[in-house]
Amino acid sequence: MARTIDGVWIGDGPCTVVPQGASDTDIGLTVSTALSQTRLGVPHPSQTEWKEVGRPTLEAAGVKNWRAFAKGARSLSISSDASGTITVIPSRSVGSNGAFLDIPGASSILGAPSTAEALGAAVRRQLEVSE
Repeated sequence: MARTIDGVWIGDGPCTVVPQGASDTDIGLTVSTALSQTRLGVPHPSQTEWKEVGRPTLEAAGVKNWRAFAKGARSLSISSDASGTITVIPSRSVGSNGAFLDIPGASSILGAPSTAEALGAAVRRQLEVSE
């Protein structure tokens, strides 16, 4: 993920697929790696570049458009702060356009340092909460 100079979070680079049945540790390691690769201050995509921003996610999911991807999908927001505290927030799907909104009061917060296994378990729990 990357935050643009306009403050919008966008997909950035390749999308990692975690195999079904992966252990909590494997999930946590994958998420930790993704968090460590977060970039800030990237250029904001122009109107014609938005399709390219979402392309890696669609390819990883094997679908052609965002609507197909979002159908039946579950979404989480995962962030870490300077102290290493990690927050995992489940989302719910709203409407047919593939938008997701955070579920208020449902977040998991892992204090630093946390293990890959604990992070993976939090991700798994929050995916069950997602709608």
